[in-house]
Amino acid sequence: MKHFLSSTITFFLIQLTISANTTPSKSDLLQIGLPVLQIETIDHEEPTYEDADAPAGCMGSGIKNATKVPGRVTIETLNEGIIFDSGEYTSKKSGMTIKVRGNTSARYNPKKPYKIKLEKKGDMLCRGDALYNDKNWLLLRVDNINTLIGFKTGELINMEWNPQYEFVNVIFNGDYRGLYLLVEAVERNADCRLNVDKTTGFVAELDAYWWNEDFSIPSVFHSPGLAYTFKHPDAEDMTDEQKEYYQTTLQTAEQAMRNGGYNTLIDEISFAKWIMSMDILGNIDGAGSNLYLSKYDDQPSSLLKIDLLWDFDNIQKSEDKWSENHTHFLFQDLFNCSDKSFVRTYTTLWEESGSSTIDLLSQFIESFASSTLAEGIDASIVLDNERWNSQKKTVSEYAEAATAYLSKRKTWLTNAIAEMAASIPDDTPTKLSELRKDNNSEPLTTYSVDGIRRHSNTISNKRYNGITISGDKKVLR
Repeated sequence: MKHFLSSTITFFLIQLTISANTTPSKSDLLQIGLPVLQIETIDHEEPTYEDADAPAGCMGSGIKNATKVPGRVTIETLNEGIIFDSGEYTSKKSGMTIKVRGNTSARYNPKKPYKIKLEKKGDMLCRGDALYNDKNWLLLRVDNINTLIGFKTGELINMEWNPQYEFVNVIFNGDYRGLYLLVEAVERNADCRLNVDKTTGFVAELDAYWWNEDFSIPSVFHSPGLAYTFKHPDAEDMTDEQKEYYQTTLQTAEQAMRNGGYNTLIDEISFAKWIMSMDILGNIDGAGSNLYLSKYDDQPSSLLKIDLLWDFDNIQKSEDKWSENHTHFLFQDLFNCSDKSFVRTYTTLWEESGSSTIDLLSQFIESFASSTLAEGIDASIVLDNERWNSQKKTVSEYAEAATAYLSKRKTWLTNAIAEMAASIPDDTPTKLSELRKDNNSEPLTTYSVDGIRRHSNTISNKRYNGITISGDKKVLR
């Protein structure tokens, strides 16, 4: 998506001209420089939901019976005007529906996260390629820069898929709702999201909120707290044979992760990347952080993988201990299993790229804090704070805290992982050759016309305007 951020002078003018008691207009918001996403529902209807509490023995509280409200969504920038328009709502032809999504984030915060479903596939990030067309998009609240840091970590550690996003200011039925991230939803899309076979593959989530879903498969060792729910296929589309296959596959893998023999069932490298990312980020949400498991098809050669990072609400909170993910549930079993192959893969990953990932992440955060995009975010945060009577900080303040945390975290992890590596028996098999091959394969690299280089595993690079060269493709931004 192409947008042109205004200067710092405009930032201060916006603050002076919009009083705390005045809702900013679309024109005011466009002057900030971020895209403005407008939602107009039929008869200005607001989506509703009911509160939902976990049954005895389970975790969490959230929402249920979220209504889907039809309407229209447009995206506009200062220099280009309207760059995306779903059109008026006509079922299965144009327009969209919107609903409140999330669990505690939806229930306990007046600023709601949303899911948008287009009636006709499109790319709301406006990347100029039908490859990215999809129906499902998310609007996530921006409370800090945690999600930005989390997604960047996934990119640096070479996760299979890193959801793309854009900062936007949102107007809902004429009411300014604040600063959001417009993000690709987690789902099967072989072209640009999670690549699993449409008929025989699946995408599951180890889910603390399984009790709020239509279908779930219990965890062998961690029930009733956790169970598996599905992003693909939908529960109503599953046959009894498929349900039985999913249960056998997931529960057999769980047992192997505890008792040994997991090598032929899980992709150890993708598992190691995911848990190392959680360890770097210091996530304390062991059950609530979204863990997605995918399997390409139903063939024995197809391994369970973890393809992406998601949910960064509780990162940078574990300073001198492992992340909660490391010491609970699946990964507790993997690290404690008598078969130390996974532990060897994890320590090898750290030796190959863990420390450098932290260095590159810190450099990215520092650079981002001084960017014109950060200026636009800061201007929007002022208005967001006024709208919701909140006290979100500036990008620079979040960045300073994050880089200080990462510096300490690097020291602790270096020592902890060295101690772990020293305890592995010398004859433990390793995925070293596959890991080195994976790490040495160059990620797709994007260059702007002024020579700025950015690693990515997609051709998307919305941060730089003009023509970019990505891999062997020219992309107009």
